Amino acid sequence: MKSPGTLFIVIAILALIVVVVIYTRLPISEAQAKGEIWGMTIMATGPLAGYIILLLLYRHLVVSLDIFGLNSPQLDEKKKIAGNWEIESKSLLSGMVFKGALTFVFKNGKLSLSGNLLNHEGKKAIEVVSQLCELTNEDQLFLAYRMNDLANGESFEGISRLNKTNSNEMEGHWSTFGGTEVHNGSITYKRTK
Repeated sequence: MKSPGTLFIVIAILALIVVVVIYTRLPISEAQAKGEIWGMTIMATGPLAGYIILLLLYRHLVVSLDIFGLNSPQLDEKKKIAGNWEIESKSLLSGMVFKGALTFVFKNGKLSLSGNLLNHEGKKAIEVVSQLCELTNEDQLFLAYRMNDLANGESFEGISRLNKTNSNEMEGHWSTFGGTEVHNGSITYKRTK
């Protein structure tokens, strides 16, 4: 199968040719298009609408191929990560250790993460949620997440880069920031049964 980039170029050129032919042969067209591209809402009529419609159809096709695993070799790797994990996190500055349980969910071609970190008494202390969990290659996972302190309601943003050491273990580093504070540390994930 050709790469999505090559396929996009071919479809874009073919769509442009169709638009030029329609415009030169039939200057008035009833075609209309409205859609979102890169967060912008675009509305068009006439030949430009035909072009936009074809590009939006291409975008939908590529997303569908990714969802069904026909276009991305990383989807299988994401599916393997899905499940329950125990974590141990250590702050480099304070030496504090947090343990917790997190769950990766694979849905519609994407990974999401949710769970809790526990305090030293074993009670839920921090809620962790992430909708951005991306593989940068087969063995490395990048996370951007939000942490909500359940005791005082404060929120922190965080990023983490994990290396898969095997199918049941990942380790890496994290950074969190909120207000004027930045914290860093190391983290280990172990799959639970």
